[in-house]
Amino acid sequence: MKNLVLNNISKSFGQTNVLSDISLEINQGEFFSIVGPSGCGKTTLLRIIAGLESADTGKIFIGGADSTDLPPQKRNVGIVFQNYALFPNMTVFENVAYGLSVKKTEKNIIHKKVRDVLEKVQMEHKHDKNISTLSGGEQQRVSLARVIVTEPDLILFDEPLSNLDYSLRLETRNELKRLQREAGITSVYVTHDQTEALALSDRIAVLNKGIIQQTGIPDDIYYNPENKFVADFIGHANLFGSQLCSELFQIEIDSDETLAVLPEELIPTDKSGNTSCKIIDVQFTGFSMEYSILFKDKIIRSLLPSKSLNNRFGIGEEIGLKIVSEKIRKVK
Repeated sequence: MKNLVLNNISKSFGQTNVLSDISLEINQGEFFSIVGPSGCGKTTLLRIIAGLESADTGKIFIGGADSTDLPPQKRNVGIVFQNYALFPNMTVFENVAYGLSVKKTEKNIIHKKVRDVLEKVQMEHKHDKNISTLSGGEQQRVSLARVIVTEPDLILFDEPLSNLDYSLRLETRNELKRLQREAGITSVYVTHDQTEALALSDRIAVLNKGIIQQTGIPDDIYYNPENKFVADFIGHANLFGSQLCSELFQIEIDSDETLAVLPEELIPTDKSGNTSCKIIDVQFTGFSMEYSILFKDKIIRSLLPSKSLNNRFGIGEEIGLKIVSEKIRKVK
């Protein structure tokens, strides 16, 4: 069952075209991410779904009902904001209960629902604490609980983890996915973080300059990009034109094609023949070793497990390069 359908959504601000003919169908209970660089239109699209902005053209259907002209309060959509948007003068319980209180829900029902959802997000023990005493991760959990407790048809996430430090982002990301699965609420997640989108999503739409570049499951988006933008943005792939392909790998492609090779698919080797590359930087990141390699005027990235036997090269060394992928990935 389709829980959210967007038909031909377009939006401009003055002479600037922000969204162009966006059409998406998102299934009931699906975790769907919209990912793209800053300024690509993803937050504007989220605001249009929520009813905080109006589209110039197109239709929005939520739960099968035409919601295009409905005000935000009548769409039964919950929003988890980047800045949490919690009331600092209220306790955790009061913040989570706020939406139910506005709906004039009976007090005994409010009490039970709030306690239940606080237990799910592991914040029940802090129900009487003031928001200002909580850490960023705890505030994020309260923000999510406040949305879940109202049982919306759809939850919209506007880069909710961007204010957290790295370890807390990982912890909260896992918690977010668990809660979404348990609640079974259709979720649309907006982020510029490719890793976050790949880890969380059932499906992903890649957006650039207001146009959807590709939609698919994470594996497909990563390993089978449909164009150069997706290959570069999602997988940080190395892009080689026909001449470089021939010189470096003895692979022939058409002049209008580009070979996309993921960093983990490129292995530095001992120099062989007349073609040589030079290592210009090596970075140890824990699990992996990242090589920056110069060939002519092109910088090439190679990413290997830090304990790999191939990690024996240093800055300034001349090397060869080998593709280890089973797939020759051509994009345009």
